[in-house]
Amino acid sequence: MQLSFIEIKNPIAKQLGYTLLFGVLSALFGSVRMLLPGIEGAGSDFREIPLLVSLFYLQHPIYIVLISLITSLVTPPNAMINTFVMHLVALLIGFYAYRKIKTYNFNHYMLGTVWLVFTIVYYYLFLIPALVVTNEFLGMNQEIGMMNSYKSITSTMLFELTSTALVTSIFLIQLEMRRSLEDHKKNLVIMVNKKTKALADANDELKSMNENLDSLVKERTQKVQDQYEQMLKYAYLNSHEVRAPLSRMQGLMSIIIQEQDIQSKMELIEKLKLSSEELDAIIIEMSQILESELIKGKKVK
Repeated sequence: MQLSFIEIKNPIAKQLGYTLLFGVLSALFGSVRMLLPGIEGAGSDFREIPLLVSLFYLQHPIYIVLISLITSLVTPPNAMINTFVMHLVALLIGFYAYRKIKTYNFNHYMLGTVWLVFTIVYYYLFLIPALVVTNEFLGMNQEIGMMNSYKSITSTMLFELTSTALVTSIFLIQLEMRRSLEDHKKNLVIMVNKKTKALADANDELKSMNENLDSLVKERTQKVQDQYEQMLKYAYLNSHEVRAPLSRMQGLMSIIIQEQDIQSKMELIEKLKLSSEELDAIIIEMSQILESELIKGKKVK
């Protein structure tokens, strides 16, 4: 039985939907009725199957009252009260018993086995005794006595009890397995969403790093280009600007060595001085260029 079609978001409306659904199912299952001989107004049917299954879905005992009322409405008038009372008492005990069993965190198959045993206890210790006591209180079948009434009912409910125990325990096993799969699916979706977000964040970070890298490459390329232009300028100064005064100085030195006239030598020395000053200015300019490039190189690092 799959109830995933009930997609009502309001929790109260959803619980009322479960109550109505299982109440109607109990009425339908109750139509398969086996009369109990010698006990007026009593009988055996399969209404306990949907009633016990409802305990796996209902979240508040107030709904047990409603479902007990619904299932009693389809019984003969002389059996409505005892049907309501017996199911109310037994289902309320079953309601709390199921929640207690769930606290032990049994695996699916162990949970089904425990529930099968509880179903037997449910019949023999709660459902049938509640029916017998209610009949006694209402003055029904006083001629056979409570103990004989209990024995008579239990002897005729063996098939119903066995069927109900097996069906509800198997249903509980598959229900818990389905719930576990749904929980696993939800956890898997959460994990996938987290991984997807982490990948998206990493992708954004890589994109940002690539953009910064492009900007950095452009900046470094421009600085290298500037340095290259400065080095070309330095090479030009070294090959042209430095070479000219240096050549003049070398020529003047040769002439001074050969010149015998003192006055002429003094004039040549004055020209040599001018050439040396020109060379010194060029060397200072080259030093400034080199110093500027060294400072830029440190900033790039």
